[in-house]
Amino acid sequence: MESIRKSAQESEQSYVNRAKVLDKQAQNEIDRRIQDAKVRAAEKAERDKAAAKSKAGVLNAEAKWRSQPHVEDAEARPESTPKPKESGVTDNTAPTTTKATAPPIEGIAPSTHYTNGVGMKFVWIPPGSFLMGSPKEEELRSDDETQHKVTLTKGFYMGVYTVTQEQWQEVMGDNPSFFKGEKHLPVDDRSWDDCQEFIKKMRDKDKKAYRLPTEAEWEYACRAGTTTPFHFGETISTGQANYQGEFVYGRGMKGVFRNKTTPVGSFPANAWGLHDMHGNVWQWCQDWRGEYPRKNVTDPKGPENGEQRVLRGGSWMDIPGDCRSASRMWLRPGHRNTSSGLRVCFFLD
Repeated sequence: MESIRKSAQESEQSYVNRAKVLDKQAQNEIDRRIQDAKVRAAEKAERDKAAAKSKAGVLNAEAKWRSQPHVEDAEARPESTPKPKESGVTDNTAPTTTKATAPPIEGIAPSTHYTNGVGMKFVWIPPGSFLMGSPKEEELRSDDETQHKVTLTKGFYMGVYTVTQEQWQEVMGDNPSFFKGEKHLPVDDRSWDDCQEFIKKMRDKDKKAYRLPTEAEWEYACRAGTTTPFHFGETISTGQANYQGEFVYGRGMKGVFRNKTTPVGSFPANAWGLHDMHGNVWQWCQDWRGEYPRKNVTDPKGPENGEQRVLRGGSWMDIPGDCRSASRMWLRPGHRNTSSGLRVCFFLD
């Protein structure tokens, strides 16, 4: 009988101890949630403050740019007359973008914009220097992103958008893209070799020395003077680019995963007027894959030979970390996939 009573007392004490543990766990969970809510509120306040500061800076930069004289192209209109939007292309750029000012080259000031015979729009990218690659503390960086100073001695024209299916169709006579059904979608499923065929026909058609940009030219144009992981800033959202929005970068937030390409120009441009430098389709570059130099370089062209060509920018199916300004990918020149497209450039000489 005594043993039964003792066993009952032990069981009761065990229940009491278990209840205390559960109460403690519940209180810890409540405390954790309260702390998480405080952290999220503080982070939101910080983001709102940074966004307000960024918007004010952009508006000031826009006002400053508008107060300066600029070289305009033949399509330019007085500011009182709004320029019509390109059919099917969403204009989300005002007032968050500024145009590149064209510096004189050999005594001639080139137009800031150019449109070729198949409707491809180009913007002038001025010469200059920048830090290529990423700092060691940048989130999700790779070891092949060694930071080094690059100087580009010549300005060039860069495609405002990636090449569209309509433009590919006009030049090549077919549309091999996987994603179809909307106007102004980027051409996809293209290899580096395919791009060279397209560029060759473009040269014959328009008599300009079109080519793919080098890695250095691409990153310089993408950054447009910025040093952050994205030309938008420290993070990115699916309201700014088309990527795998179920993943976040830094203090960003989850967004939508569209699971397809979107029409070019659907998102805001960078400060030099280039759209979709982050996400939508990877963009082939001229270079072979190679290690970055550990010294300052001028007008780099990449290795003389190799097995894989470089792509930049990320795509609709990639996490935001792969869409950073410094992120690199490489594939064999004949490889095709639904996330690969192209953007072309040309020089004045």
